[in-house]
Amino acid sequence: MIRSLAAFTTIIALTSTSTVLAEDCGWWESKMNSTNRKISNSADRNQNKYWEQQRNFYASRLEQCNKRNGTHKWVQSISGKSQQNTASYANERLRHIDTDNPQLQQVIKTCNFWIQQYNQNPNDDTQAMKNTACRNADNMANNLTAGKPEEKFKPTRTLKECVKPKNVVDQDVKLCMQGLKEPTWPASKNKK
Repeated sequence: MIRSLAAFTTIIALTSTSTVLAEDCGWWESKMNSTNRKISNSADRNQNKYWEQQRNFYASRLEQCNKRNGTHKWVQSISGKSQQNTASYANERLRHIDTDNPQLQQVIKTCNFWIQQYNQNPNDDTQAMKNTACRNADNMANNLTAGKPEEKFKPTRTLKECVKPKNVVDQDVKLCMQGLKEPTWPASKNKK
């Protein structure tokens, strides 16, 4: 009877210890994820630096906790040797939508969606989706700006009529040549 009671007590103690450790790891992971969200939503560099230090601390504690529990993630290398996963994922900021084009706005929103997904769950899949969506947004923005015709200079006056004293040519002279400004600059003192 005493042996069975001792065995039962030992089993309960071991089971509760592993449960407490598993909950402890979940707590470190939630703190790390919370800090990642703070970093991605903040624009203050000093605050971000502080949060990055906190995130790194939480990540190291999570890694230690997972190692203690035997739930640490290892990556199989090509050579067959087991190595720790050292891939680091950096949080990215959302892109600003500063265009009137509704198609480009939607493509940027898609890019921002995948940036959020990547920041919340950084892995190779979300990174690939983010890279593809944001590359599409960049390509579309570049194609739209490349299609705009450049402003052509159309003079209505000659350079001789608009040139400033001492043969100075500047923005005022350009405006004068386009007929947008009158050549009313003072005459040079050296003129005879």
